Amino acid sequence: MDGVSKDSLTKLEDVLSTKKRILVITGAGIPVAAGIPAFRGSGGVFKSLQKELGLSTSAQDLFDLSDKASPTRFHYLPQGIAQEGRLLRLYTKTSTI
Repeated sequence: MDGVSKDSLTKLEDVLSTKKRILVITGAGIPVAAGIPAFRGSGGVFKSLQKELGLSTSAQDLFDLSDKASPTRFHYLPQGIAQEGRLLRLYTKTSTI
């Protein structure tokens, strides 16, 4: 499930439920688990689109990929923490959170 076991995410949610201020740091693994390929690397979005379709990657290409993806359980976790007023900061190197 999303690259993370249901038990692991449930344990994380249990631990976080006892914390007052939470710092969230995320990276490319979050969108990859949702079906959006990473940008960098040999199998990344930029290389794949250029190679397979002969395209230069544009914003529209990225929107199309994102439109087909579904959020993972983790995508909703920071949102819930923020709504509860417990999110101290959210640092990310991805565009899906």
